[in-house]
Amino acid sequence: MEKRIQINTSVSLSVEMIGLLECEPGRVGKEHTHHFWEIILITEDMKDFKASLVCPNEPHSFTNDLGAAVHMLYIGFRFNENTDTDSTRRGILERLNDPRNFETYKTLFGGMKTYGEGGGTSVLTELVVFLAGILNEYMIGREGDEQHSIVSEIKKYIAVNLDKTLTVKEIAGTLYLSPKYIGSVFKKKTGMSILQYQKTKKMERALTYLKSGEYVVGEVASLLGFEEVAYFSATFKDYYGQSPVHFSRMKNRKNL
Repeated sequence: MEKRIQINTSVSLSVEMIGLLECEPGRVGKEHTHHFWEIILITEDMKDFKASLVCPNEPHSFTNDLGAAVHMLYIGFRFNENTDTDSTRRGILERLNDPRNFETYKTLFGGMKTYGEGGGTSVLTELVVFLAGILNEYMIGREGDEQHSIVSEIKKYIAVNLDKTLTVKEIAGTLYLSPKYIGSVFKKKTGMSILQYQKTKKMERALTYLKSGEYVVGEVASLLGFEEVAYFSATFKDYYGQSPVHFSRMKNRKNL
């Protein structure tokens, strides 16, 4: 029998530094830069916390302009992030300023104070677990946003090209992604394949054309990129349970 506790993350994380600073009102420290990200946590009463996030190579300095003494905890870290810096900062900051993290911040501040007084502490372990959770949540959320965008782009492309019979390879080429990847993402998000979705949209448009009474079956087939009327008719019947010719005749009889 075994008991296992495991945390799987999608981030490669290294902590570069962690420090505690207590200061009176006024400017503190000179302007400087780091080659890594830096979180700055500020609090007056150890109840409410405000997080700032400094990007790599961004000039910055500690400033206390709150009119009272404050406690600052600064954390330098690196992780496997290669996307837009401003977008990344917004995404991580949103999670850092979640009040549900405040108890963790109290623990980190307390751990650093104990360490400074010569006591033992597990603050680094707690910090790594916390950071890994925040960054993993951000990256998973970002992946979900990216996948939603991919699905949206595929749907738009199909919508404006219903007069063509598109291949997954062709659609993937417009997004500069692999056919296998977009096929997997689309199926995961919609429950159907890209070609099934294309077929659904073509059949919905076919029904609209036939209901209008402005087009005969052959014209509808051509408008929707079908090279053979017979194949269009078979596809329509498979989807709606009746042939397009039968549908048109029944519609005309109802109109009469």
